[in-house]
Formats: sequence, C-alpha cells, structure tokens
Amino acid sequence: MIGPYELHILREITHILDRCTHSDSTSEAPTDFIAIFSPGIPDEKLETWLTANRGRCEALEAFRKQESSPWGFVRTPLRYNAPYIFHRWKVLHSEQADAALEIECLRLPRRRNFVAPATLSKNSTSSQESLLSPRLEAFPAENCTVDLLPTNVARFSLFIPAILQHIEVLSVAHQVCENVLKDVHIKDIRHVVTAICAPSAQWIVNYQRYEFFGDAVLKFVVSWQLFCDHGNWPEGYLSVRRNRIVSNASLARAALKARLDASIITELSKGRKWTHLRSAFSL
Repeated sequence: MIGPYELHILREITHILDRCTHSDSTSEAPTDFIAIFSPGIPDEKLETWLTANRGRCEALEAFRKQESSPWGFVRTPLRYNAPYIFHRWKVLHSEQADAALEIECLRLPRRRNFVAPATLSKNSTSSQESLLSPRLEAFPAENCTVDLLPTNVARFSLFIPAILQHIEVLSVAHQVCENVLKDVHIKDIRHVVTAICAPSAQWIVNYQRYEFFGDAVLKFVVSWQLFCDHGNWPEGYLSVRRNRIVSNASLARAALKARLDASIITELSKGRKWTHLRSAFSL
C-alpha cells in the first residue's frame, strides 16, 4: 500500500520524467499525475534516487570531474534550455582556461509519436542525409548546464505516451468485452482492439480490413435470414429490404442503441500535444 508521502515522491519522480525532454519555455504543470512511474527500486530508496537525479549542474563542473560523458541532457539558455544529447568536449586552445571549452551536442529528435511507423519520402534526399549524419552544434561550456538525470533514463520518458496509450486502448477494449460483447466470449482481445480503432486515431491497427470482411458477412447473414423468412418475396423486395437493414444509417442507430459509439477510438493524444493525465483534485 502506497502512503501519501510515497505517492508524493513518485509524483515528483514522474514530474522529472515528464519535464526532462522539454525546454524551459514550456510552462510547468501540477504534479498530481494519475499514472505514476517508479525507477524500480525499494520504496525506502526513492527519496535518495529523487535527490540524486533532480536538478542540473554546471557543465564546467562535470568537465573538472573528468567526466568523459555528462550525466544527462545538455542545456543552454542560447536555445531556451532545450535538451541536447552530449557528443564530446571540444577544447579550442589547451593553454587557455575554461572559456576555450565547448560542448558539441546533437539535437534531440523531434519525433514523439512512436506508435505510428516512421515514414520517409523516397524523394527526400536531404531528410535522409540529415538522419544518417545529424548536425552537431557547439556551445560554450560556461553557458551550459547538464541534467543530473542520466540520458538513458530520460530517453525512456519519450515512450511514456505510447505505453499509456496502449493501456488506454486495452482498457476500452476490455470494457467492450464486459458490456457490449459479454455474450460473445471473445478469446483474443486484440480483435476487439482492431474493431474499435478508427483510421483517424492513427493507431497500430484500425478496423478498415475488418470492415471489408464484416460487410460481406453481414450482407450474407441478412440475405439468408430474409430468404428464409420471406419465401414468397421476389428478388427486388429482398434486395430493397436488405439494403435498408445494412445501410449506414440503420447500423449507426444500432450502434447508438448498444452504446457502442462511446467505445470507438477516433483520436488519441499523441506526439508533442500529448500531456500526462492529471487528477481533478490533489491529495
């Protein structure tokens, strides 16, 4: 059982992960996160971990300690303290002091939506070259700070949106199985996930292929039922009745009656627009 103090520490840790890939130009937000993350250590060590990994130090301090690589992202007010990936130290003149020291860095990739596959136009040769040989930027070390949070841990925060989106989609699919499809006994929930995801959500899967197959099955079942129920109807009557039953308007009314509309995922918060879910009120 997590007590109020442990919950406060975990929310502060989640806050660090939430902020580490952003610049200082983005506004601060409350730390009353609904989904919290832990570094996977015993509870009694959480406060020590928080103290050791929160904040920044001067880049010159890291250099004086003979650190071959700084702990975390490099930041400079020249770039609004946006996170940069350390590449190497660059000493312009070895006989001079710290003023001649620079840090060569790589810009943090702009990609944030790791659910959608990365695409690259075949004609975009400049984009391909930039991915193969990213451009280095050099900043005076005296104007830089280094995050105490290690880079490998900070990079994990880039995948938090995808992790929570997976949980969200599976939770919605589970609710559909428990309510709308409670008498169907679906064995593989992945089929439900596919069926409730619209193409506009840009999820890993969507219902378009299932829709193609489902239309054929629905028309066959309706045609067979009408044929059996109305043996004296001509083909024209059967076709008109079938088209009316399987029309989009009729199916939409059926979906609303079953309250299925609330379970169709048409949009997911993704990319740079994604934000942590927060409680309506804090403890």
